[in-house]
Amino acid sequence: MVIKEFLRLQALNFRGWKTPRKILVIESDDWGGVRMPNSQTYNKALSLGLPVNDSPYNRFDTLASELDLEHLFDTLSKHRDVNGKKPLITANVVVCNPDFEKIKQANFESFFVEDFYETIKRYYPNQDVLTLWNKGISEEIFFPQFHGREHVNAEHWLKALKAKNTMLMNAFDLGFWGLDAEAYKTSVGMNLQATYNAKESNELEFHKSSLTDGLIRFKNYFGFESKSFIPNNFIFDKSTLASTLLENGVRYIQGKHYHINPLYYPKKKRVTRRLSGVENGFVNLLRNCTFEPAQMRVKSQVVQNCLAEISNAFFWNKPAVLTAHRLNFIGTLNEKNRTENLALLNDLLTRVIKKYPQVEFLNSAQLGDEILKTNLQYKE
Repeated sequence: MVIKEFLRLQALNFRGWKTPRKILVIESDDWGGVRMPNSQTYNKALSLGLPVNDSPYNRFDTLASELDLEHLFDTLSKHRDVNGKKPLITANVVVCNPDFEKIKQANFESFFVEDFYETIKRYYPNQDVLTLWNKGISEEIFFPQFHGREHVNAEHWLKALKAKNTMLMNAFDLGFWGLDAEAYKTSVGMNLQATYNAKESNELEFHKSSLTDGLIRFKNYFGFESKSFIPNNFIFDKSTLASTLLENGVRYIQGKHYHINPLYYPKKKRVTRRLSGVENGFVNLLRNCTFEPAQMRVKSQVVQNCLAEISNAFFWNKPAVLTAHRLNFIGTLNEKNRTENLALLNDLLTRVIKKYPQVEFLNSAQLGDEILKTNLQYKE
């Protein structure tokens, strides 16, 4: 098993864009999007037989509160790179959430959205969460990028609700939809978290409008275009949606070492390999390190394993790009989750800086800019 993991790491980093610089990027998905509203909702869902205890996203993840952001920012602010810069989170933002009330009033015939900042105000009416978002941005430790307009496959979700799917209706009445992937598989035949998945190619018109609207909302709120995009669950029709992304300022695609095409693709063409570098007008940003302690039952090896992945990336002259979802930093539902995971993050950053004093902390857009300068082309 050790040999297999060693070979996997070498294969992951052997090809693609290279740099002698020790660059570290932390990409964190799901900011702005709802998951579990609160502890009371979680307990009610359990009492109704919903399998929310099967997923760490249901147990730990919700919109970040003031305390969540303060503790995260405090942890990041303890560290400096070779240039005196703090480590920063590329916060991939879901800019809208479903407007449950309007959807219900329309008898599930139409999809309506609520801007993420309005959802945050509704969740935390007595907190000034958005001021902390802005503080993080101004202090360059929190850098928003685009993760989608919504984090639910709207058309298939509405179909299931119109069909009176008991499990999804119960979740809807409690103000959420996010369940374990296995529950979706047995219930509707696809993961509803994957916004841009599709069973038929004609569904792409909705995807185009969702992307365009979402990217416009992103620019209107933050005051700048999102240079990068990470599709929910790594699934979207890149060839068809490319023009929509380019027209709205996206040049860089975050993701793993593979790209997943929608369900209507032939099975053999469902997954294609990705390498870091310039491809067909885009720059591929490749995640090659994992910091996801909230998803691990045993956390004792999280820092050691991530450090090994960072070391392997640097050995091959590759940037170390960490995946670290929002749920790792949330303590609103379970304070222990935030406390333990931020301690691990602090430990990881301390070790990285000690081992690699020349490390540089960049955000995803800055990494994309560096890759684009060299214009290293490759073909799939």
